[in-house]
Amino acid sequence: MYPFQSELFKNKLLRSAVKFIYGLSTFYAQILLKILGFSNNLKTFYATNTQLLELVSFIDKSPVLKESDLKKYNLSIFQKLIEIKTVKSKRFLKGLPIRGQRTHTNSKTSRKI
Repeated sequence: MYPFQSELFKNKLLRSAVKFIYGLSTFYAQILLKILGFSNNLKTFYATNTQLLELVSFIDKSPVLKESDLKKYNLSIFQKLIEIKTVKSKRFLKGLPIRGQRTHTNSKTSRKI
């Protein structure tokens, strides 16, 4: 029924269920519900099929990257960093913290061997 991989949870608020679609944030979910005229307290279980289809078609037509397109985009950015051999990619491949965090006493979870 849905063009994206994740299902909408049945017993959650609609604004919370939309957030579980990879690439859609809380802010975007609130704007989406406001544009479509849905209540903030509407649960997915109580939404009609026409409301859900309207929501899905609006999400599908939106220019925001979501699901597999966003994952491919993020992967291509990281592959580009690996190709040009940046410090960030080298540290990531070694399992070290990337963004300048301390490594002397912290980052033990990042450095597990």
